[in-house]
Amino acid sequence: MLEGIIANYKKDVTGMSYPFNGITELSAVQEKVTSGLTPIVAFLGDKKFLVGDVSYMDFYFYECVQMTLHCLQPELFTQFPTLKTYCESVASLPGLKEYLAKPDRREATYFFNNKMAVHNGIEKA
Repeated sequence: MLEGIIANYKKDVTGMSYPFNGITELSAVQEKVTSGLTPIVAFLGDKKFLVGDVSYMDFYFYECVQMTLHCLQPELFTQFPTLKTYCESVASLPGLKEYLAKPDRREATYFFNNKMAVHNGIEKA
């Protein structure tokens, strides 16, 4: 069930970043971010990981939070401070910590959304 909630959040927020849906205002996307993350953050509470022990959902949700932070809402951790602690917990997992520290890791050159997305973390000229 939690996986579906996270998947819906990612679908909604990613989809709103593309111009064909008629929503291009970042403020509308940020409202969707807030409404989508609120129940997930409430479920997380003060746990270190979503379901107690680390699971695949933590990696999936971590990616969603990073995309949101990078592309849509840089002040996300101000609004949801528990997400900062959560992301630090996931990013410090053995193996992942070392991998994320590599500047030449493959996905470090990727955009979170396609370059045609209105909101993709790329500065517009």
